[in-house]
Amino acid sequence: MFDLFTEYQPKSDLEVMDLAYIEDAIKHYGNALFDRHPAMHFSSSAMIFNKTMTKTLLIYHKLYDSWGWTGGHMDGDTDFLKVALKEAKEETGLKHLDVLKDTPISIEVLPVWFHYKRGLPISSHLHLNASFILIADETELLYQNEEETHGVKWVDIKDITTYVSEPEMMPIYNKIIERGLL
Repeated sequence: MFDLFTEYQPKSDLEVMDLAYIEDAIKHYGNALFDRHPAMHFSSSAMIFNKTMTKTLLIYHKLYDSWGWTGGHMDGDTDFLKVALKEAKEETGLKHLDVLKDTPISIEVLPVWFHYKRGLPISSHLHLNASFILIADETELLYQNEEETHGVKWVDIKDITTYVSEPEMMPIYNKIIERGLL
């Protein structure tokens, strides 16, 4: 169940530290991390690229007030790739997605600050995240998930910084883009 992290080979000093954090969280919280433990829990995300890897599909997150990747909570599921695919489809309307690699391209510990969701307060917490790369046909019809987003659109990779207003996310997006192009 935790094999995804025990088998992951960190590719940077930050990932070494994030993996140690995640392993410690697993030791202390175990299966509770697959549900919405109030301090931290697992999540799964994906950057979606077109077939030529020149564009990425971004959604405009209402919560973060920024363009970014797709993803969400595990909500009891233990299959990170399945959750990344489900969230990508729910948040973009895409029906056909290919997986570049069935293991994570990246892992990270992400802070989520206090906010309201559906009128209820959500305390600050951490997402222990696994990231994947998905490939889609950029001519496939998209739709906006109005509950969570203000839009969905394809963006040239070279222009991503024009859209993302969360500077702390750019190093993560850049490492995923770089790893996807290798």
